[in-house]
Amino acid sequence: EIWIFNSGIVLFFLIFYSGVMLKMITDSEKQLIDIAHTDRLTGLYNRHFMITKLETAVSDDRESFLAMADIDYFKKINDTYGHNAGDYILVNIARIMKEVCKDSEIARWGGEEFLILTDGNAEKDGKALLERLRTTIEKEDFNFEGQHIKVTLTSGIASDAGGRTVDQWVGEADEKIYIGKKNGRSRVILINEGET
Repeated sequence: EIWIFNSGIVLFFLIFYSGVMLKMITDSEKQLIDIAHTDRLTGLYNRHFMITKLETAVSDDRESFLAMADIDYFKKINDTYGHNAGDYILVNIARIMKEVCKDSEIARWGGEEFLILTDGNAEKDGKALLERLRTTIEKEDFNFEGQHIKVTLTSGIASDAGGRTVDQWVGEADEKIYIGKKNGRSRVILINEGET
């Protein structure tokens, strides 16, 4: 009887321990996937994972648009206030993007470039969303170690992928940023002929 009782206890602990180990393995796996998909500094998606999202959007029937947003004069911010200030700006821009574009897929695409992928119509929804993001950032008091840093954003919107490749779609949004930078920065560009 004692042998059966002891066997029962051992079996119980083996089952319990196996459950705990499985949960730890699952949690670790999820953590590794999250790390692989996100930008370490901002917590946004990274470029690699965003490409997967864009490939899905390109082959999808749902109407969506893509915006690229670029922090104006970011190099000057780094040179004037230091790289820690630059990191502070990136983290806070990411925070604001998550708040304003909460139903969107957002990624840090490059140094100070971000990609925003959203369901909806570029003209009807995109311009208003990106304009709201632009003005929110422009009004924000970025205060790093007692220094107030003025930050603005230039964005380019590419309407629905419509048979284009991911590179072509991203390229169109990037071209619009170039137009915005040429036209004085702190702008949202939706069409190719200058600013809207």
